[in-house]
Amino acid sequence: MTDPSRSHSGSLSAILLSTAVVLTIVFSSVTQRVTGAEAAMKNSPAMQLVSLGMKFNGSASCKGNGCHNKAGDDTPPKEGLHELTIWKSKDRHAKAFDTLSNDDSKKIGTALKIADVKASDKCLSCHALNVPKNLQGASFNIKEGNTCESCHGPSEKWLKDHADPKWQDAQRAKMNHEQLLKTTGLYDTRPVVVRAELCASCHLAIDPELVTAGHPQPSFEMAYFSDIEPKHWSETHFKGPDGFINTKIWIAGQAVCVREAMQQLSDRVKAKAPTDAIATAWQEALAHAMVFQPAADVIGLDAAGIKTHADALAGMKPEDGDKLAAEADAIVKICAGVDKDKVEKWTADAATTGKLLNAVASLTGMATKFGQFGSDQQSMGISSLYNAWASGSNKKDDAMDKLINDKLFPENPPKPEDFDKNVAEVKAKLPK
Repeated sequence: MTDPSRSHSGSLSAILLSTAVVLTIVFSSVTQRVTGAEAAMKNSPAMQLVSLGMKFNGSASCKGNGCHNKAGDDTPPKEGLHELTIWKSKDRHAKAFDTLSNDDSKKIGTALKIADVKASDKCLSCHALNVPKNLQGASFNIKEGNTCESCHGPSEKWLKDHADPKWQDAQRAKMNHEQLLKTTGLYDTRPVVVRAELCASCHLAIDPELVTAGHPQPSFEMAYFSDIEPKHWSETHFKGPDGFINTKIWIAGQAVCVREAMQQLSDRVKAKAPTDAIATAWQEALAHAMVFQPAADVIGLDAAGIKTHADALAGMKPEDGDKLAAEADAIVKICAGVDKDKVEKWTADAATTGKLLNAVASLTGMATKFGQFGSDQQSMGISSLYNAWASGSNKKDDAMDKLINDKLFPENPPKPEDFDKNVAEVKAKLPK
């Protein structure tokens, strides 16, 4: 199989650019946060981090002898201590603040009557780690964009301790994710569900006012984006064959994305957002729900319930208002019940991965019904699950990878009806 960072670069390149500029860090479930456009700042990444009351030291604090700025770009665990180097030179998160200087960002600012997007809290809440002066360490620099502490939390209390390679595992043995975060400020990205919550909160929901002003509506799938992102981390802590890790990441990511997308739909309906904003959220939420539904029962969620409510939603229109919101809320409730510990203990295998792969590939009309979101979720799901199956089974096939790339991620996106034909062609070659 070819390097995923070099493949699937056609129509997804636009998605990468759009999601790279929607970078927020939120710890709590969408169901716990204030809704409506006026809540943008209250729910911003920095505000969630600031609530811990701990200082942010900036990426410079990650440098030093034996620290994370070793030259080179070998992905751990082949050789460690390149993490900061990889982030700074290759990671799109490091460019989030710089994005505010491009012409598109300026046009969005003009539409929103923002004089300088680089100084606006509305923009900085997503494009940087925007924290108050009293919590900024000596080397803190907002121009770094979304830096180490955007994902790993304020380092005041864990910076020195984590130099001991045994420290984090020792803390994990004593505390769960929430306790570790509250006590030390460290956001533990190892558990896949809380990692998915972090990623989805960055790359999925957005204020429709921004979209109306020209900001892209994000389209996201955690396993796929993890594949193509230059990695500064490893997954060797997972039990079982390493290759099937992507299956677990895909399931966790979709469980959270369904919840977040449905909550976004409900929020827009209740806030009486413009009809086109509700229609967009409807497409995105159903695209996630349709690809996830065959996998829901694997991690103990009510797959039949998701299907029932999703089918009801699929027959509705943006004008259906309260009824539409009620169906979305029902799915939010189901997906909010995901047992994080159960997912962590679950180990994917070839049979389950192959079954899910073929289920996602068997869906029809995804592009016709749900537009670009439908084709994105089906394409990325097939890519992620095939990659997991091929790697875990040690049956990598460059020809199959090329077929997926050519048919599902072409330079010129096909018409919806042609997309179905392309999916069918790929499905015919998939492992059974």
